[in-house]
Amino acid sequence: MALLEIFDPKAPPKPIGIDLGTTNSLVAYVAGTNPQVIEDCFGASIVPSVVLYDGDHVIVGARAKELAPLHPRDAIVSVKRFMGRGADDPETLRMGPYIFAPPDAQGPNTVRFQVAGGRVVSPMEVSS
Repeated sequence: MALLEIFDPKAPPKPIGIDLGTTNSLVAYVAGTNPQVIEDCFGASIVPSVVLYDGDHVIVGARAKELAPLHPRDAIVSVKRFMGRGADDPETLRMGPYIFAPPDAQGPNTVRFQVAGGRVVSPMEVSS
């Protein structure tokens, strides 16, 4: 399995494409004229869009999806649904078992998840 280096100062730039899906995500690049999907360390090219916060560890993909039922408030599933939503929007509050952090006093009223014993993350942070 070859890994794509995101930053190598000696290598020519290699653009990548990221498909951040609601259910699954993938990353690809173009080799010659053919798109090449990058596989994860388990050989999967399509990764479930699930992120689990477990203390200082962040688990992504299939393993996070497996553990999600055991940690429903710390496993963010389909985070794309929360982007651009207000933290107090009634539909937002119905979309999962999550604990939502209060709005930041200096920032906009957007969704922020409280996970893993108090850590606060935004949908954009989960996506990254």
